[in-house]
Amino acid sequence: AQDIARPLVLAAIHAEDEGEGERCLRAIMAYFMPKDHGGVISIGELVARLVNEADKPNTDDQRLIGRMGLRVLDGKCGERELFVANGQHPIMDRALAGTRWRGGGHRAALDTLANTRPSGGPMRVLSGPAMRGVIIPNQYMPVDLNDDEDGTDAG
Repeated sequence: AQDIARPLVLAAIHAEDEGEGERCLRAIMAYFMPKDHGGVISIGELVARLVNEADKPNTDDQRLIGRMGLRVLDGKCGERELFVANGQHPIMDRALAGTRWRGGGHRAALDTLANTRPSGGPMRVLSGPAMRGVIIPNQYMPVDLNDDEDGTDAG
């Protein structure tokens, strides 16, 4: 029983140390997005992949996260930032259902993250209209677990 309970207790302790922005971002990253051809993938896994791709971020992955109002910005591999659109998005609302961040409330929570800044202007995440949003710095991006073969944290 201790083997099962210990990780849950540690996660709860860590969650108490997190601020509003970290908890909101963790909820967004934990959402499982349905793939176009079946199956699901977490937003965190998609974002980690996009941030750490050697080439320009994959357009199929960008399209998936774009449905939620997210876009990984161009930049150096491992240093890319995340754009999060303001306002309501149906999929973002599903990801944040049952929380105070649904209905566009995620913006205020994400603004509490250190070094977060408003986008310089409207940005396009899909083929729809450009939107204003917030830029989440790379320090908050999920780690690409596929690059770490021995299971230890390199950073």
